[in-house]
Amino acid sequence: IIDMAKKVEGCARHISVHAAGVVMAPRPLTDFTPLQFDTKGEEKIITQYDMHAVEDAGLLKFDFLGIKNLAILSNAVSLAKKIDGVEVDIENIPMDDAKTFELLAKGETTGLFQLNGSGMTKYLKELKPSTIHDINAMVALYRPGPLESIPEYIKRKHNSRTIRFLDPRMKEILDQSFGVITYQDDVMLIAIKLGGYSWLEADKLRKAMGKKIPAEMEAQKTKLHDGLIKNGMSEEKAAELWQLIEPFAAYGFNKCLTGDIKIPDKRNGGLYTIKEIYEKNLKPIIPTLNPTSLFVSKPATMIMKNGIKEVFKVTTRSGRTITATANHPLLTFSGWKKIADLKTGERIATPRDLSLLLGNKKDKNRAAVLGYLISEGNLCHPYGIYFYSTQEDEINDFIKNCQAFKNFKYTLNRSKSATSVYCGQEDQKNGNTLNLWIKKLGLKDKKATEKNIPACVYSWDKETLSIFMGKI
Repeated sequence: IIDMAKKVEGCARHISVHAAGVVMAPRPLTDFTPLQFDTKGEEKIITQYDMHAVEDAGLLKFDFLGIKNLAILSNAVSLAKKIDGVEVDIENIPMDDAKTFELLAKGETTGLFQLNGSGMTKYLKELKPSTIHDINAMVALYRPGPLESIPEYIKRKHNSRTIRFLDPRMKEILDQSFGVITYQDDVMLIAIKLGGYSWLEADKLRKAMGKKIPAEMEAQKTKLHDGLIKNGMSEEKAAELWQLIEPFAAYGFNKCLTGDIKIPDKRNGGLYTIKEIYEKNLKPIIPTLNPTSLFVSKPATMIMKNGIKEVFKVTTRSGRTITATANHPLLTFSGWKKIADLKTGERIATPRDLSLLLGNKKDKNRAAVLGYLISEGNLCHPYGIYFYSTQEDEINDFIKNCQAFKNFKYTLNRSKSATSVYCGQEDQKNGNTLNLWIKKLGLKDKKATEKNIPACVYSWDKETLSIFMGKI
């Protein structure tokens, strides 16, 4: 098997084609790359080199996207002519239409390409856009990383006294955006004018940001820092400028979580610490937010050890904690905020839909027993585990589900207002498997106020989880 694997290792498994990728060349394409027909038999000509190799060969690569909203606009133009007899020249609409800006400021954004959604709408209402540049800036900033600059952009737009430039040379670059770095173009021009980059070097910086290449970004950080110092910027300001540029890579070197933070793996519902994932080189499928703040599952591609840094510990009212560096963002009612800027009592967002975290393990009996014991069980009694209830059907259901544990024996005590069920064992030598399981889950000797949901719950399927929730 190993010999066969060596023969196929490194070979292309199949030929895939980018849905919208087009390459351009100043001379015939065959001067740069071998060509072939698409394997689907549509007689489309495709390159044999992949997307990275064609760029390295010097070809210009474009992605031409088909967007549904263009069809909607076309239909709207046709309907305006058909119903009202109005000819709309979609290619020459005014960019300073006051009514359009009024609608956006009111939050009437339903169906608008890139401007709809609750988060974007909230920011538009606060911004009250008055020029096309405001809209361009919002679209550019509303994504992970630069998103944290939106409140600052809004503040500066409404109060010109808050506008500042880290370096006077940045004014000609950032004048339209009130001193806020908004586009990758801004970063490139800053690198050229303040860091001494050539246009080719600035393009490499752009690619490192766009492709989120950690090693390349670290190299660029050093290169830009040295260039800024050489061209007259102080160490302190150079470091501050990198902090402003860094989010555009959507890869935060300093936005760190501590190694003991647990992350769920979609494949099996298991919880793993970041340290464990790093040391064992695991590749979990984890829940993450897409640009519209909905959960999607994606593989963790890399975890980097980032040294020792000052961290903040956030504890919620329910007792959950997260430990992260000061600039790690959390979602609040007033938008994304850095942990360092949070105040006691402020509400932070938690997932509304956890279906992506569900496992596939069926364990109905244990789910029922665990639900009963977390809600009405005594797990810190010196003689064993007790369950209490005034409902006869609950008592019978608890005993029935406990029968799934080997060597289980129960004793009833009806002398008080609530009936107690003592969970013992038939054979003293073999031990009580229910007791042993509760110990393994870390729940033994936990008082009512100390009980928690154990990690095994994340591996259960929806039906099993429903039973657990129902018993609680």
